Amino acid sequence: MGFSLYREMTVTAAAARSFGGIVSAGCSINYDHLTISRYGSAFTVGIDVAAEVLLSDDIRWGFSILNLNRPTIGGEKDQLPQLFLTGINCEVLSTAGVSFAVIKDARYPVSIRTGVRFEPIENIVLRLGVSSDPSRYFAGFGIRYSSVSVDYSVATHTELGLTHTIGISFSQ
Repeated sequence: MGFSLYREMTVTAAAARSFGGIVSAGCSINYDHLTISRYGSAFTVGIDVAAEVLLSDDIRWGFSILNLNRPTIGGEKDQLPQLFLTGINCEVLSTAGVSFAVIKDARYPVSIRTGVRFEPIENIVLRLGVSSDPSRYFAGFGIRYSSVSVDYSVATHTELGLTHTIGISFSQ
């Protein structure tokens, strides 16, 4: 994300496991690279953890901690944001769902996020979302083929403009 004067890039490797179909847990390792024009570039490695519990056939509750290891980038003493997230997902129909999440960064006010997911055609998913503080809007889509999923999203940001994200995931 960013532009020619300030650019961030993250590459992530993740693994997750389901335990009895009721509880799932996962961990990811993130390589974060930052480039600032006329200042140079630096990188760090962060660790995220998450878990999800199936409350009923249609409702899931989950939580995650991002940057669990409190990484710093380059020679700076400031840590990357450590975020605490929790949320509920409700499958309204077999092809549509609604999500509600609360996100807390120790340095900023609580942010509330909500989103919808709709699968108009099998293996094609459309997503829309909004967040408070900061006020942001999100849109995206996903395509699944066999065990491969490709996802694209775009998010607004008042200072950085649009942020585009592409993800490729593989499942068994």
